[in-house]
Amino acid sequence: MSEKAFPIEKISSNRHLTSVFLRAGFFYGDLAGDRGVTSRTLKQLGFTDQEMRSGSYQERIHPEDMPVYRALWDRVNEGWEDELYCEYRLRDRRGEWHWVATHAVVTERTASGGIGAVVGTDRSIQSRKQAEAYIRRKFEIAEALRQTTTVVASDVELRENFVLAIAQLRDILEFESGQIAAMHRKAEGWEVEILAEDLTAGQVVPAASVELLMPALEESFSPVIHDDLGPGHPTKSLLAIPLRVRGALVGAVFLWHRTPGFFHGTDLYPVIAFGESIAVAINNTRSFQRALAELELDGLTGFLTRKCFDRNVGRAWPEYCALFASNAVAMIDIDHFKKINDTWGHPTGDAVIRRLAELLKASFRKEDTLGRYGGEEVVAVLPNTTAAAAHTIMERVRAAAAALDFCDFAGTVTISIGIATTEGDCDLVTAMETADMALYQAKKKGRNRVEVAS
Repeated sequence: MSEKAFPIEKISSNRHLTSVFLRAGFFYGDLAGDRGVTSRTLKQLGFTDQEMRSGSYQERIHPEDMPVYRALWDRVNEGWEDELYCEYRLRDRRGEWHWVATHAVVTERTASGGIGAVVGTDRSIQSRKQAEAYIRRKFEIAEALRQTTTVVASDVELRENFVLAIAQLRDILEFESGQIAAMHRKAEGWEVEILAEDLTAGQVVPAASVELLMPALEESFSPVIHDDLGPGHPTKSLLAIPLRVRGALVGAVFLWHRTPGFFHGTDLYPVIAFGESIAVAINNTRSFQRALAELELDGLTGFLTRKCFDRNVGRAWPEYCALFASNAVAMIDIDHFKKINDTWGHPTGDAVIRRLAELLKASFRKEDTLGRYGGEEVVAVLPNTTAAAAHTIMERVRAAAAALDFCDFAGTVTISIGIATTEGDCDLVTAMETADMALYQAKKKGRNRVEVAS
């Protein structure tokens, strides 16, 4: 490679300029001349110049990231594009994994069209990836907890959400037609179920183009870019992103454009990030449908039965304790309920419970969970809630209950509430017992009040 094409010697001779470049994660590789400069980012992980030039560094790329890295590198090496952007994990000399983002540009090609020289930057994205993983885990937990709430989304509403999602994808990436599909593993192979699509007017996406991608998606679970599907396809360019949850293929996002070579490697990561939330939604939709058949709801209130509450919330509680600094449990009881039953009859008592259940459903967040724990006793779990916030919420609920107008009999219906909050690890049963003792204090102090356990 000539100095005119890339004056590396001039840069190397200037110590200040070299220092600035190295601090920025700069690297340079002259593959034809077997020379180059390894970025400071990778040198800190123990990589050498020779390791980078020989390509042996690829042996230290995480196996899950290697298919995407290889696919992007091959596209650049084969001349489909001159720019590479890839996010992947590298193993250092101690065996620990580090997230790195590489952005490289080919500055010269060989006579056969391969990469002759390349320049770019490596930078650590470890902190960003850790933050993303934390946020993603919180989202997964929130979605999983939605399965145990009293509001059940219909299949129609779920599909409308997928339609909205693919429309929002247009804000991330340009494409002409797109589909979100769920993949179902069958004995005879994969079954593709289209959940949502956004097609160009009058355009039909041939099923063959989807089937064409299945072997690659199944084999490596890595993104696939086709630059020209051939004369038999109205769309030429195709980008497919597999949707995975814990290593299992649950679906895919398919994007098409009539222009050959329209999609590039730099388009992958925005769509992959978008696809992660779609994958969780598809997986949880399946889990939700399975769990719904097993879910035990109380017929009078629509809340979880005591058995179902103990099973489902008991599983979620350790996640609450790990994620949130403070969580709250409240025990809610109707005051003088036996007198209502004895005076007005059990049908009236049931009507009171139903009316109060409607109030409670409207008073809590979707991530909160309600269970009918006794005849007129309800337990509420409020994740990520402090004692002060729980008291404010429950005081509002108490006041709203006292203001209800019951036409079946004269007088008002009041409730008493006991609250317990936990910090760090705490057994759910212990928290409920503490809330129950606070409820006892509320009753003892005159009822129609909220007590927070000290």
